[in-house]
Amino acid sequence: MITEIPTADEFHNAGVNLLYLAWQIAMQATHDFEQAEELAYDLTEEEASVARAAFWTKSQPALANAFSLVQQSMEMGLKGKIAAISPFLLISRDPKDWPKGSETGQVPFSDFRTLDAADLVKVHNTFAVTPIDDAFRTFWDGVRRQRNVLMHWVSNHAYDLALLLLHILLPVEALFNEVRWP
Repeated sequence: MITEIPTADEFHNAGVNLLYLAWQIAMQATHDFEQAEELAYDLTEEEASVARAAFWTKSQPALANAFSLVQQSMEMGLKGKIAAISPFLLISRDPKDWPKGSETGQVPFSDFRTLDAADLVKVHNTFAVTPIDDAFRTFWDGVRRQRNVLMHWVSNHAYDLALLLLHILLPVEALFNEVRWP
């Protein structure tokens, strides 16, 4: 018997929390940049330009982390939408590959392998009355692929604050639209 089955609300709340953490990182970077600009009032334009570039270069790890949180947030939001239909749709693999003892004892849901992120929209759209639209599907796939590069590759990709904010606000509208955003 499967125990500790997550609810749609638990996935949803986890997604909102992750997205809010990404938002906090972005807002902190904005605040820090504005403070640095105020302190740089006596620099020449060339020195200020070099300082701005250095600031954003040093901010890359935090911005990359925020970007990763956005992807995780969307994954939780999509899992929440699927769990609202049935959390058992999230379980992947054949029953022969399920955790040992699942047919005779109690096994927590977290011991089961769940759907790969790449399959979430497909599974959602297969069972949901209202499918995820193609624009969001394309956006989701792009974010998921970029996150994979971030996690599995040494990349010199520069993360732009404005693009990060857009990547935060699009999921708010698509997955968490009942949340009043700061």
